[in-house]
Amino acid sequence: TDARGTLYERCDPKPCPSGSTSSTCDSGYTAQLNGYYAGTAPCYSCEAKACTGYGTKKEGSGWDCSDTCLAGTTTKYKCVAKACAEGSVTPNCDSINYNTVNTSSYSGDSLCKKCSLIPCPASKDCAYGCKTWDTSRQAICGKICTECGTCISGGSATCTGQATACGSTQVQTASCTDCSGNTLYTCRAKSCAELGQKDCNGSCIAQTACCGGCASGAVCSNGICVCPTGKVDLETCGWVQCYVK
Repeated sequence: TDARGTLYERCDPKPCPSGSTSSTCDSGYTAQLNGYYAGTAPCYSCEAKACTGYGTKKEGSGWDCSDTCLAGTTTKYKCVAKACAEGSVTPNCDSINYNTVNTSSYSGDSLCKKCSLIPCPASKDCAYGCKTWDTSRQAICGKICTECGTCISGGSATCTGQATACGSTQVQTASCTDCSGNTLYTCRAKSCAELGQKDCNGSCIAQTACCGGCASGAVCSNGICVCPTGKVDLETCGWVQCYVK
């Protein structure tokens, strides 16, 4: 009371019934208003962080769980699948030339696989040629002989030549029968004389033609270059024998 006898009351703030007026929380917690007051000061409660998108740690070598979040005293993890160290989860292997085989690595919980080349089969070595060829893997293995041919009686595995008879400009020099019974012909080109022509530096020309043509002013007559009557000119016709008609 004062000198006049007036009574005064002192009001002290009540403590927060829950939490405190401090908005500072330990790691893993966040301060949240709880609706209480200590006098005029708001009260806070420390709540565990939500860590949205985080969960329990995934086990296995195929996961990367290095991204963590502390929710209260509990560590939570955001795990992402690692890329395959070799191959892929779903390799698109050419089934004709490759097998799909497992590797030792994982992507998440999935085992990684790779394409492994199928070995090329051995091609048969045939004395009389190949009868059946496998070309299904020709791009990688080449042609594979799967069945050998046989040779008929009187046939020859070394018989070579053309399948058609020699033409009118050819002379047959030999013939033989291959293992399949086909007659093959060996031919040579006819000589100029055999064709009724004459040789001109390796080419055949008509008997009446002049090899290499004639000099200026000269004409070809029955295979000989001649100078026209009254046109004898040593400069133009002197390099060949000329006859004055």
